[in-house]
Amino acid sequence: MDKEQLVVISIFNLYDVYFSKLRNLLKSQNKFDLEYWLWQRDKSQNPLAVPAQVIFKGGGQFNNKLMFYYPIWMGKVFLKVLREDCQNKLFFCYGFDTALPIYIASFFKETKYIFANLDNFSKSYNWPLFIEKFISFLEKKIAKSAWKHILPSLSRWEKKDSNLFIVKNTPSLSTIKKIERRLKEQNTFTNDKLNIYLNGSLTQRRGVGILLRALKAIEEKNRIQVNIAGKPACKDAEELMSMVCTNYLGVLSQEDSLFEYFRNDLVFTFYDPAIKINQVAEPNKWNDCIFSNTPFIVNSEVKTAASFKSQNACFSIPYSDIESLSELILTLSYNRKAILEKKENIKRMDIIPWDIKMEKILEIY
Repeated sequence: MDKEQLVVISIFNLYDVYFSKLRNLLKSQNKFDLEYWLWQRDKSQNPLAVPAQVIFKGGGQFNNKLMFYYPIWMGKVFLKVLREDCQNKLFFCYGFDTALPIYIASFFKETKYIFANLDNFSKSYNWPLFIEKFISFLEKKIAKSAWKHILPSLSRWEKKDSNLFIVKNTPSLSTIKKIERRLKEQNTFTNDKLNIYLNGSLTQRRGVGILLRALKAIEEKNRIQVNIAGKPACKDAEELMSMVCTNYLGVLSQEDSLFEYFRNDLVFTFYDPAIKINQVAEPNKWNDCIFSNTPFIVNSEVKTAASFKSQNACFSIPYSDIESLSELILTLSYNRKAILEKKENIKRMDIIPWDIKMEKILEIY
Protein backbone atom coordinates (compact mmCIF):
# COMPACT_ATOMS: atom_id res chain seq x y z
CA MET A 1 0.00 0.00 0.00
CA ASP A 2 1.31 3.45 -0.93
CA LYS A 3 2.25 5.83 1.85
CA GLU A 4 -0.01 8.80 2.46
CA GLN A 5 1.64 12.06 1.54
CA LEU A 6 2.14 14.61 4.31
CA VAL A 7 2.81 18.23 3.42
CA VAL A 8 4.09 20.43 6.26
CA ILE A 9 3.39 24.11 5.56
CA SER A 10 5.35 26.43 7.80
CA ILE A 11 7.51 29.48 8.29
CA PHE A 12 11.03 28.09 8.16
CA ASN A 13 13.10 28.40 11.32
CA LEU A 14 15.72 25.77 12.09
CA TYR A 15 15.64 26.78 15.76
CA ASP A 16 11.87 26.73 16.21
CA VAL A 17 11.31 24.05 18.87
CA TYR A 18 7.96 22.83 17.54
CA PHE A 19 9.20 22.64 13.95
CA SER A 20 12.29 20.77 15.11
CA LYS A 21 10.27 18.25 17.14
CA LEU A 22 7.84 17.65 14.29
CA ARG A 23 10.62 17.24 11.71
CA ASN A 24 12.52 14.78 13.92
CA LEU A 25 9.39 12.73 14.66
CA LEU A 26 8.34 12.42 11.04
CA LYS A 27 11.86 11.57 9.94
CA SER A 28 12.28 8.86 12.59
CA GLN A 29 8.88 7.25 11.93
CA ASN A 30 9.25 7.14 8.14
CA LYS A 31 5.52 6.52 7.69
CA PHE A 32 4.75 9.34 5.23
CA ASP A 33 6.06 10.62 1.93
CA LEU A 34 7.11 14.04 3.21
CA GLU A 35 7.06 17.47 1.63
CA TYR A 36 7.78 20.84 3.22
CA TRP A 37 6.40 24.09 1.80
CA LEU A 38 8.28 26.85 3.52
CA TRP A 39 8.48 30.61 3.91
CA GLN A 40 12.17 31.42 4.29
CA ARG A 41 12.26 34.67 6.25
CA ASP A 42 15.90 34.56 7.33
CA LYS A 43 18.46 34.22 4.52
CA SER A 44 21.09 33.01 6.99
CA GLN A 45 19.21 29.74 7.55
CA ASN A 46 19.63 26.99 4.99
CA PRO A 47 16.30 25.37 4.04
CA LEU A 48 18.17 22.47 2.46
CA ALA A 49 18.51 21.13 6.00
CA VAL A 50 15.08 19.59 5.36
CA PRO A 51 13.61 18.25 2.10
CA ALA A 52 11.81 21.45 1.18
CA GLN A 53 10.24 23.70 -1.39
CA VAL A 54 10.79 27.34 -0.52
CA ILE A 55 7.70 28.96 -1.98
CA PHE A 56 8.26 32.42 -0.49
CA LYS A 57 11.29 34.40 0.69
CA GLY A 58 11.86 37.60 2.65
CA GLY A 59 10.41 39.58 5.53
CA GLY A 60 13.01 38.86 8.20
CA GLN A 61 12.15 38.13 11.81
CA PHE A 62 10.28 40.15 14.46
CA ASN A 63 9.50 43.38 12.63
CA ASN A 64 6.44 45.46 11.81
CA LYS A 65 6.68 45.02 8.03
CA LEU A 66 5.84 41.31 8.35
CA MET A 67 2.12 42.17 8.29
CA PHE A 68 2.52 43.15 4.63
CA TYR A 69 4.19 39.83 3.79
CA TYR A 70 1.52 37.55 5.28
CA PRO A 71 -1.11 38.12 2.53
CA ILE A 72 1.50 37.34 -0.16
CA TRP A 73 2.57 34.16 1.66
CA MET A 74 -1.02 32.99 2.11
CA GLY A 75 -1.80 33.76 -1.52
CA LYS A 76 1.15 31.66 -2.69
CA VAL A 77 0.06 28.72 -0.50
CA PHE A 78 -3.52 28.99 -1.81
CA LEU A 79 -2.46 28.99 -5.48
CA LYS A 80 -0.05 26.10 -4.96
CA VAL A 81 -2.81 23.99 -3.36
CA LEU A 82 -5.12 24.68 -6.29
CA ARG A 83 -2.44 23.40 -8.69
CA GLU A 84 -1.71 20.27 -6.60
CA ASP A 85 -3.30 16.85 -6.78
CA CYS A 86 -4.64 16.65 -3.21
CA GLN A 87 -5.83 13.06 -3.34
CA ASN A 88 -4.14 10.99 -0.59
CA LYS A 89 -2.44 14.14 0.66
CA LEU A 90 -2.60 15.39 4.24
CA PHE A 91 -1.60 18.99 4.99
CA PHE A 92 -0.04 19.87 8.34
CA CYS A 93 -0.74 23.58 8.78
CA TYR A 94 1.56 25.24 11.27
CA GLY A 95 -0.55 28.20 12.40
CA PHE A 96 -3.41 30.33 11.11
CA ASP A 97 -1.43 31.82 8.22
CA THR A 98 -0.96 28.38 6.63
CA ALA A 99 -4.37 26.95 7.55
CA LEU A 100 -6.44 29.82 6.11
CA PRO A 101 -5.40 29.28 2.46
CA ILE A 102 -6.00 25.52 2.80
CA TYR A 103 -9.45 26.20 4.26
CA ILE A 104 -10.33 28.56 1.40
CA ALA A 105 -9.00 26.05 -1.15
CA SER A 106 -11.34 23.43 0.35
CA PHE A 107 -14.28 25.27 -1.27
CA PHE A 108 -12.77 24.48 -4.68
CA LYS A 109 -11.35 21.00 -4.10
CA GLU A 110 -11.34 18.34 -1.40
CA THR A 111 -8.55 18.86 1.13
CA LYS A 112 -7.61 17.15 4.37
CA TYR A 113 -5.61 19.14 6.91
CA ILE A 114 -4.38 19.31 10.48
CA PHE A 115 -4.60 22.74 12.10
CA ALA A 116 -1.76 23.17 14.61
CA ASN A 117 -3.14 26.25 16.33
CA LEU A 118 -0.16 27.08 18.54
CA ASP A 119 -0.75 30.82 18.94
CA ASN A 120 -4.23 32.18 18.38
CA PHE A 121 -3.57 34.67 15.57
CA SER A 122 -6.54 36.81 16.59
CA LYS A 123 -4.92 37.47 19.97
CA SER A 124 -1.27 37.54 18.92
CA TYR A 125 -1.40 41.21 17.91
CA ASN A 126 -3.31 44.23 19.18
CA TRP A 127 -5.73 44.32 16.27
CA PRO A 128 -8.62 46.79 16.04
CA LEU A 129 -11.60 45.05 17.64
CA PHE A 130 -13.49 44.39 14.41
CA ILE A 131 -10.42 42.78 12.81
CA GLU A 132 -9.80 40.65 15.91
CA LYS A 133 -13.41 39.41 15.83
CA PHE A 134 -13.21 38.62 12.12
CA ILE A 135 -9.95 36.65 12.51
CA SER A 136 -11.43 34.83 15.52
CA PHE A 137 -14.47 33.92 13.37
CA LEU A 138 -12.14 32.52 10.68
CA GLU A 139 -10.11 30.57 13.26
CA LYS A 140 -13.27 28.82 14.44
CA LYS A 141 -14.31 27.97 10.88
CA ILE A 142 -10.83 26.63 10.07
CA ALA A 143 -10.74 24.59 13.29
CA LYS A 144 -14.18 23.08 12.71
CA SER A 145 -13.32 22.03 9.14
CA ALA A 146 -9.94 20.56 10.05
CA TRP A 147 -9.40 16.81 10.15
CA LYS A 148 -7.69 17.40 13.49
CA HIS A 149 -7.24 20.59 15.48
CA ILE A 150 -4.24 20.75 17.83
CA LEU A 151 -3.90 23.14 20.76
CA PRO A 152 -1.32 23.36 23.57
CA SER A 153 -4.09 24.07 26.08
CA LEU A 154 -7.85 24.48 26.42
CA SER A 155 -7.24 27.90 27.97
CA ARG A 156 -6.96 29.26 24.41
CA TRP A 157 -10.22 27.88 23.09
CA GLU A 158 -13.88 28.26 24.02
CA LYS A 159 -15.28 24.94 22.87
CA LYS A 160 -14.03 21.35 22.94
CA ASP A 161 -14.96 20.04 19.50
CA SER A 162 -14.72 16.35 18.63
CA ASN A 163 -11.67 16.95 16.42
CA LEU A 164 -9.77 18.91 19.11
CA PHE A 165 -6.62 17.41 20.63
CA ILE A 166 -4.44 18.89 23.38
CA VAL A 167 -0.69 18.44 22.97
CA LYS A 168 1.26 20.34 25.59
CA ASN A 169 4.58 21.93 24.69
CA THR A 170 6.69 19.24 26.35
CA PRO A 171 10.11 17.87 25.34
CA SER A 172 10.10 14.90 22.98
CA LEU A 173 11.05 11.45 24.26
CA SER A 174 14.04 11.24 21.92
CA THR A 175 15.44 14.51 23.28
CA ILE A 176 14.78 13.46 26.88
CA LYS A 177 16.82 10.27 26.33
CA LYS A 178 19.71 12.24 24.81
CA ILE A 179 19.73 14.63 27.77
CA GLU A 180 19.67 11.76 30.26
CA ARG A 181 22.76 10.29 28.58
CA ARG A 182 24.54 13.64 28.65
CA LEU A 183 23.77 14.11 32.34
CA LYS A 184 25.64 10.89 33.09
CA GLU A 185 28.67 12.08 31.16
CA GLN A 186 28.83 15.85 31.76
CA ASN A 187 29.08 17.98 34.89
CA THR A 188 26.29 20.54 35.11
CA PHE A 189 28.04 22.79 37.65
CA THR A 190 28.60 26.30 36.28
CA ASN A 191 29.76 28.58 39.11
CA ASP A 192 28.77 29.83 42.57
CA LYS A 193 26.69 32.71 41.21
CA LEU A 194 22.93 32.81 40.84
CA ASN A 195 22.53 31.53 37.29
CA ILE A 196 19.44 32.73 35.40
CA TYR A 197 18.55 31.30 31.99
CA LEU A 198 17.01 33.50 29.29
CA ASN A 199 16.32 31.70 26.02
CA GLY A 200 14.14 31.74 22.95
CA SER A 201 12.75 34.94 21.42
CA LEU A 202 14.84 37.85 22.72
CA THR A 203 12.21 40.51 22.11
CA GLN A 204 10.42 43.26 24.03
CA ARG A 205 7.29 41.08 24.07
CA ARG A 206 9.23 38.55 26.18
CA GLY A 207 10.30 41.02 28.87
CA VAL A 208 13.90 41.57 27.72
CA GLY A 209 13.69 45.29 28.52
CA ILE A 210 12.25 44.55 31.96
CA LEU A 211 15.11 42.20 32.84
CA LEU A 212 17.66 44.72 31.52
CA ARG A 213 16.36 47.48 33.77
CA ALA A 214 16.13 45.14 36.77
CA LEU A 215 19.78 44.11 36.37
CA LYS A 216 20.88 47.72 35.98
CA ALA A 217 19.31 48.48 39.37
CA ILE A 218 21.45 45.80 41.08
CA GLU A 219 24.83 47.03 42.28
CA GLU A 220 26.24 43.60 43.23
CA LYS A 221 26.22 42.23 39.70
CA ASN A 222 29.15 39.94 40.48
CA ARG A 223 26.72 37.67 42.36
CA ILE A 224 24.61 37.03 39.24
CA GLN A 225 25.08 35.47 35.82
CA VAL A 226 22.37 35.61 33.16
CA ASN A 227 22.99 32.95 30.52
CA ILE A 228 21.38 33.95 27.22
CA ALA A 229 20.54 31.73 24.25
CA GLY A 230 18.82 32.97 21.12
CA LYS A 231 19.03 35.64 18.46
CA PRO A 232 18.72 39.23 19.73
CA ALA A 233 15.74 40.92 18.10
CA CYS A 234 15.73 44.35 19.78
CA LYS A 235 18.18 46.96 21.07
CA ASP A 236 17.49 46.05 24.70
CA ALA A 237 18.53 42.45 23.97
CA GLU A 238 21.82 43.64 22.49
CA GLU A 239 22.46 45.92 25.48
CA LEU A 240 21.59 43.11 27.88
CA MET A 241 24.12 40.82 26.18
CA SER A 242 26.83 43.45 26.62
CA MET A 243 26.44 43.65 30.42
CA VAL A 244 29.19 42.31 32.66
CA CYS A 245 26.78 39.91 34.39
CA THR A 246 25.58 38.18 31.21
CA ASN A 247 26.98 35.25 29.25
CA TYR A 248 25.85 34.85 25.63
CA LEU A 249 25.66 31.21 24.51
CA GLY A 250 24.59 31.87 20.92
CA VAL A 251 21.68 30.22 19.11
CA LEU A 252 21.38 26.68 20.47
CA SER A 253 19.78 23.52 19.17
CA GLN A 254 16.74 22.17 21.04
CA GLU A 255 18.88 19.58 22.81
CA ASP A 256 21.63 22.00 23.85
CA SER A 257 19.09 24.54 25.02
CA LEU A 258 17.32 21.95 27.16
CA PHE A 259 20.62 20.81 28.68
CA GLU A 260 21.26 24.39 29.85
CA TYR A 261 18.26 24.16 32.18
CA PHE A 262 20.27 21.76 34.34
CA ARG A 263 23.08 24.34 34.54
CA ASN A 264 20.89 27.17 35.82
CA ASP A 265 19.09 27.97 39.06
CA LEU A 266 16.19 29.89 37.57
CA VAL A 267 14.54 30.48 34.17
CA PHE A 268 13.19 33.89 33.15
CA THR A 269 9.78 33.70 31.41
CA PHE A 270 8.11 37.11 31.17
CA TYR A 271 5.32 37.85 28.66
CA ASP A 272 4.04 41.35 27.95
CA PRO A 273 0.38 41.25 29.13
CA ALA A 274 -0.55 44.04 26.71
CA ILE A 275 -0.59 41.29 24.06
CA LYS A 276 -3.72 39.21 24.74
CA ILE A 277 -2.24 35.84 23.79
CA ASN A 278 0.54 36.40 26.34
CA GLN A 279 -1.97 36.32 29.17
CA VAL A 280 -2.57 32.64 28.37
CA ALA A 281 1.00 31.76 27.36
CA GLU A 282 2.05 28.13 27.86
CA PRO A 283 5.63 28.03 26.62
CA ASN A 284 7.93 25.07 26.06
CA LYS A 285 10.05 26.57 28.82
CA TRP A 286 7.66 25.61 31.62
CA ASN A 287 7.60 21.96 30.64
CA ASP A 288 11.37 22.03 30.18
CA CYS A 289 11.49 23.35 33.76
CA ILE A 290 9.41 20.40 34.97
CA PHE A 291 11.72 17.96 33.21
CA SER A 292 14.85 19.61 34.65
CA ASN A 293 13.36 20.49 38.08
CA THR A 294 14.28 24.13 37.48
CA PRO A 295 11.96 26.83 38.90
CA PHE A 296 11.03 29.77 36.72
CA ILE A 297 9.93 33.34 37.26
CA VAL A 298 6.83 34.56 35.44
CA ASN A 299 4.88 37.81 35.51
CA SER A 300 1.69 37.58 37.56
CA GLU A 301 -0.58 38.58 34.67
CA VAL A 302 -0.03 35.22 32.93
CA LYS A 303 -3.16 33.30 33.96
CA THR A 304 -1.97 29.91 32.72
CA ALA A 305 0.79 29.77 35.34
CA ALA A 306 -1.88 29.27 38.03
CA SER A 307 -1.15 25.54 38.48
CA PHE A 308 2.53 26.26 39.10
CA LYS A 309 1.70 29.06 41.53
CA SER A 310 -0.76 26.90 43.47
CA GLN A 311 1.95 24.26 43.93
CA ASN A 312 4.57 26.85 44.88
CA ALA A 313 6.70 25.79 41.92
CA CYS A 314 7.53 29.21 40.46
CA PHE A 315 8.17 32.85 41.35
CA SER A 316 5.65 35.48 40.25
CA ILE A 317 5.95 39.28 40.04
CA PRO A 318 3.91 41.92 38.14
CA TYR A 319 5.33 42.60 34.71
CA SER A 320 6.32 46.24 35.26
CA ASP A 321 7.47 45.90 38.88
CA ILE A 322 11.16 46.27 38.14
CA GLU A 323 12.04 47.06 41.76
CA SER A 324 10.53 43.80 43.05
CA LEU A 325 12.27 41.83 40.30
CA SER A 326 15.63 43.34 41.24
CA GLU A 327 15.05 42.61 44.92
CA LEU A 328 14.06 39.00 44.22
CA ILE A 329 17.14 38.35 42.08
CA LEU A 330 19.49 39.87 44.65
CA THR A 331 17.81 38.04 47.55
CA LEU A 332 18.07 34.69 45.77
CA SER A 333 21.75 35.31 45.03
CA TYR A 334 22.35 35.34 48.81
CA ASN A 335 19.85 32.67 49.85
CA ARG A 336 18.83 29.75 47.62
CA LYS A 337 16.36 28.26 50.12
CA ALA A 338 13.29 29.44 48.17
CA ILE A 339 14.75 28.00 44.94
CA LEU A 340 15.38 24.63 46.61
CA GLU A 341 11.80 24.54 47.92
CA LYS A 342 10.41 25.23 44.47
CA LYS A 343 12.70 22.62 42.92
CA GLU A 344 11.16 20.02 45.23
CA ASN A 345 7.65 21.16 44.33
CA ILE A 346 8.16 21.25 40.57
CA LYS A 347 9.69 17.76 40.79
CA ARG A 348 6.23 16.43 41.73
CA MET A 349 4.70 17.64 38.46
CA ASP A 350 4.50 15.23 35.51
CA ILE A 351 4.81 15.63 31.76
CA ILE A 352 3.96 13.37 28.82
CA PRO A 353 6.58 13.55 26.05
CA TRP A 354 5.38 15.56 23.06
CA ASP A 355 6.05 12.88 20.44
CA ILE A 356 4.06 10.25 22.36
CA LYS A 357 0.95 12.44 22.09
CA MET A 358 1.63 13.51 18.51
CA GLU A 359 2.11 9.91 17.33
CA LYS A 360 -1.44 9.11 18.42
CA ILE A 361 -2.84 12.14 16.62
CA LEU A 362 -1.06 11.28 13.38
CA GLU A 363 -1.99 7.62 13.87
CA ILE A 364 1.61 6.61 13.34
CA TYR A 365 1.66 2.99 14.40
